[in-house]
Amino acid sequence: MLNIKEDMARINGFWDFKERNTAQGLIMQSQPLESVDGRYLIVYSGEIYNFKDIRSRFEKKGMRFKGNSDAEVLLASILADGLDNTLQLLNGIFALALWDKKEEKLYLARDKIGVKPIYFGIQKGVLFFASQLKSIIANKLFKPEINRDSLALFFRHNYITTSFV
Repeated sequence: MLNIKEDMARINGFWDFKERNTAQGLIMQSQPLESVDGRYLIVYSGEIYNFKDIRSRFEKKGMRFKGNSDAEVLLASILADGLDNTLQLLNGIFALALWDKKEEKLYLARDKIGVKPIYFGIQKGVLFFASQLKSIIANKLFKPEINRDSLALFFRHNYITTSFV
């Protein structure tokens, strides 16, 4: 999970929803979604396999949902239980970006196995993030450049440490 506190006016993100999994007959809601209290905004791609169980737990407590989206249930769980606890509870494939208005923090998270990736980077003070690289490349503010030090690390270790990101 990445936690970045920066001037939101400088953060630009694209999220690609074209490959939305509809195995459970889900209908994608307009995103970003806002929490009922207005604290959180979320963009999300993927599928939470156990969202009906999580939803049922909240409905037993009297909570009502507007639709049948797993994203809506995800946001309700974050509001009730916090992001860390919610991520431990989830079974599925997903990538998300959560903006906490109160704390002025952006959280990027993905499923435990990493089926749904999150690509991110900072270039000239602008944070770019997406679930697909083509979304970052499509941003007119992004200028593709190769960092030779990072490339050498990747060839040597098959990964790049965060100090080079």
